[in-house]
Amino acid sequence: MLNPISHEQIADYINLADICIVPLLRIFWWEISSPLKLMEYLAMEKPIVVSDIKTHLDVIPYNSKFALIFTPDNLYD
Repeated sequence: MLNPISHEQIADYINLADICIVPLLRIFWWEISSPLKLMEYLAMEKPIVVSDIKTHLDVIPYNSKFALIFTPDNLYD
């Protein structure tokens, strides 16, 4: 865990990552919210791992070459 950082430093921290993850579960709030973290990662051109909730699939197609899409409902299958 990190201490709070300024908004100006966020891009520097994202840039350090090799891959970014947005593993949101399929709940109503996340299904209708704007995927801000996803947009930040896409703007930084990072490969991403995302759950297949509607708000993510509205932005990323299943056949994307820069994203790994998983189903959060099947985590324990």
